[in-house]
Amino acid sequence: MNVDNLEIRPATFEDALAVQVLRKHAWQARYVSPDTGVTKEILTTSLAKLPPSEDDLEHYRQMLDKPDNIGKNLVALLNGRIIGTVTYDTLEDDTGDIGVFVADDYNGKGVGDRLLDVLVSRSDNPLQVEIYARNPSRDFYKAHGFVEVGEESNHHFTEEAYLPVQTLRLDPR
Repeated sequence: MNVDNLEIRPATFEDALAVQVLRKHAWQARYVSPDTGVTKEILTTSLAKLPPSEDDLEHYRQMLDKPDNIGKNLVALLNGRIIGTVTYDTLEDDTGDIGVFVADDYNGKGVGDRLLDVLVSRSDNPLQVEIYARNPSRDFYKAHGFVEVGEESNHHFTEEAYLPVQTLRLDPR
């Protein structure tokens, strides 16, 4: 699929539903790990439940409204449809906590690359992503200069369900 006419722009609250659906679809597609208790059923009924809840949308609104986040949450549109997003939230140490999500039909087409490039050009802060350690997008971040920070750890969603995670970091300075 051709993405030559891709538009990248700052996200608005009007994009919240599409962004959250895209994010949760990505989780459902990539985070199944039955050996750690994260089953497709748990993802679809709890961890990445669709449609997004009012709490999901409110959290996104709060993220967009933080002064340090302005212009750094981005969406990628093709023919008016959101096909990718990068979420950004400033942490207490001024690091930008990010996540890049692309619709399955557009994975590997450069959408995530363009989103991340625009974000890096708009941010002087270090960026980090906490990613499921078995997620193939780990290689995507590494290709953009992110490096592993610290050891893998387990992120527990419940006593029975967890994922091994790894923090990757980029200092654009």
